[in-house]
Amino acid sequence: MDKPFPEKRPDFRIIGKISEERKKELEKYVSGLLFEHIVYLDPKKQKLLKDLEEPKTEEEIKIIEIINKIVSETRRKLNLKTYPISEKNFHIIKKENLEKLSPLIFSKFEINVLKKAEEKLSLFIFGFTLQEIQGVILLEEFVREKFNDKINFLIFALTNLHEAFHLTSYYELFAEEKTYRKFRTGIKIRPINPKFPTMFSGLDEAIVSEAVKRNFNLLLKELQDNGIFKEEINFLLSPEGQKLKEQIAKDFNIPPEEIYWFEGKVEEGVTPEGKKFTAHIYNRNTLRFFEYYPSRKVLYYICQEIQNQFSEKYQTPEEVFDEFLKAHFTGDLKTIKNLTENTFGKGSFKFLGRMDQFSDIQKILERLSKIRENFKKKNV
Repeated sequence: MDKPFPEKRPDFRIIGKISEERKKELEKYVSGLLFEHIVYLDPKKQKLLKDLEEPKTEEEIKIIEIINKIVSETRRKLNLKTYPISEKNFHIIKKENLEKLSPLIFSKFEINVLKKAEEKLSLFIFGFTLQEIQGVILLEEFVREKFNDKINFLIFALTNLHEAFHLTSYYELFAEEKTYRKFRTGIKIRPINPKFPTMFSGLDEAIVSEAVKRNFNLLLKELQDNGIFKEEINFLLSPEGQKLKEQIAKDFNIPPEEIYWFEGKVEEGVTPEGKKFTAHIYNRNTLRFFEYYPSRKVLYYICQEIQNQFSEKYQTPEEVFDEFLKAHFTGDLKTIKNLTENTFGKGSFKFLGRMDQFSDIQKILERLSKIRENFKKKNV
């Protein structure tokens, strides 16, 4: 713990009526967890993680280095401070051991949320970020999925990239003299009074998953340059791979760019009758899509309409998205709130905050479209 690190975690704040001494103590502790990580945990938690954690391969450690590079470059483009995250902040555990961690690291509430997501939405939880320990938990069964007896490093990389964007997001604690708990992560707000619902969870995940998707091609290039999963990535990018992806997109009625992994081939031939044919053969069980597409559709619509409203300031919806991504990192909601309410009307930002992974996205889009039209009529 003698190794120097920044006195305070970037984009971090403590609220609550506590002494200045207690505040400095917490700031040092959170920074220690981020930059020195496991040595700042109490001995019992250290032993628990070490006992349950699976060792990382050389490729996995390299992938985390690549992820660090991509996250840092993303922050740099937004004129934000960058800082490295060690591979030691990422923990691979078996799913069966998840609840063994819960008494010390997770609340029972968070475990129940994960179970609810899996049961109600048939989601596979590949990994998640625990700001309480400034670390990431990766479930081995999913992030080490096999392809032709090889680990599918693309799934491992994308899961880590998603969680790294969460880990480096804005973090706000509500503290008392003896206890503390997270209040804000990214733009997600967890009310101090548990009777009130969490706000902006759906939008926060939409922002993170969109950031992952926008960095996908860069990630592929970095993996190729480092000789990781190179042959498989070459197929994904080949003319044959692109044709197969387009067919899969048609079959599932989604944009081709939403598909990041598939296994299959394209075969061409001639029937006994002499007719040429093309067969697109793929295994549906191997298809992998970028996460939170329904929530991202809402984000796309919001960004497009804001760009339309403020076309002199923002040339593209992507420039508007950068404002949302910056808010995720800094915690400053003023800009995106003003942009939203000056495009859709007062109260629209709060309405957007109610969206979560269980929301009826079509109803949200219909409601936003209606209030947008009303706003334009009133402001002709």
